[in-house]
Amino acid sequence: MHKRFWEKGNVSNLLSFLVLAIGLVGRLQGVAGSEWLLAIGLFGFAGGMTNWLAVKMLFDRVPLLYGSGVIPNRFREIRLTIKETIMRHFFDEEYLQRFFDERVGAIVGGDELGAKIKSLLESDAVDAIIDSKLEELMNSPQGMMVKMVGVQTIKPLV
Repeated sequence: MHKRFWEKGNVSNLLSFLVLAIGLVGRLQGVAGSEWLLAIGLFGFAGGMTNWLAVKMLFDRVPLLYGSGVIPNRFREIRLTIKETIMRHFFDEEYLQRFFDERVGAIVGGDELGAKIKSLLESDAVDAIIDSKLEELMNSPQGMMVKMVGVQTIKPLV
């Protein structure tokens, strides 16, 4: 069968229709309790079809139904409204400050970040990396200024 047929909404509508049909047949034959199946199937099928029609009307124009096709018809206004809402609520200065206060401290290890960065920058490994990069820059065509000033003058600035 077609792949779209097995979507959750279609399967749900089919099952509720089957419960409706079983309840209707049972009610016509006088089976006890069939009115419950009829009610469950009827309400489930009516709700499923209502939801299907509502979603269909959002994206597709249905003739003679006012308001159908609202998303394609008003796409630019909807996009602008969503953008303004996101910018107002998620990029608000107070929200960002609260977010960073709550999350960044836990991620970087608390208030000791400055001390950690200082000890890292003063380590021999970083010193060796800076020396090698300055040497590489000095030997490149753009390194004439570094040669004139000298690596020892530039290194403390770096």
